[in-house]
Amino acid sequence: MSFDRLNHLNSLDRGKKHPLVEPRDAASLIVIDRRAAPYRFLMGQRNKAQAFMPDVFVFPGGAVEAADCAAASAFSEAVTALSMAAAGRLNFHAQRGWPAATAPSPASLYACALREMAEETGLSPIQTDAEGVRAGHLLARAITPPGRRMRYDTRFFVSEITEDLCCLRQADEEFSVLKWVDFETAVAELPLHVMTRVILEDLNDYLQQAQSALPLSAQPPGFVPFYRFESGEFERHVIEMPTPS
Repeated sequence: MSFDRLNHLNSLDRGKKHPLVEPRDAASLIVIDRRAAPYRFLMGQRNKAQAFMPDVFVFPGGAVEAADCAAASAFSEAVTALSMAAAGRLNFHAQRGWPAATAPSPASLYACALREMAEETGLSPIQTDAEGVRAGHLLARAITPPGRRMRYDTRFFVSEITEDLCCLRQADEEFSVLKWVDFETAVAELPLHVMTRVILEDLNDYLQQAQSALPLSAQPPGFVPFYRFESGEFERHVIEMPTPS
């Protein structure tokens, strides 16, 4: 039986509880390990004291900061090109008619995802090869619905590892637990935020179609699902992505 994404999202009480706030630009990184079957990904259980989504398992991520723009300038052209889908047609600022200068660049969104990964886990997902830093593909995008104390316009990136992650530093206290899990274990056993559960379905669909002999960096998703709350319920827009040249 297929999983009904929108029914899952709309099953919660979405009555307005807080004054309307604009969503902050944010990014999240899903680190994939396909070295053995079934594939696994890294998740963290948020501390019970967190104001936003306490006690549930999520992917590392957070809001864009000014430092991310500076960090993005060091990325190779290949990285910027592979993460380009995070901007343009998928940019919330452009859709609202805001000045383009206020929107984060594609590279700064990916830099945000990498930084949050390092801060929250103490691990580095960055690997280098002949082309420089390997980029992550944009998998999905979701905007927190109105009525929440904090709202985020989050882009979910995926990045594959071919060797164990290196430890950079002591992780912060945002996660109480870190673990590598496979899809079946995550959906059957872990407490998940409703949007995280939906993103897992998108992740599984993408990886089931990916060729095992090719790196994920060579297999960008053909489309990006975009979840937003409109007229009292969630909608899922499927946006086709340009084919890399």
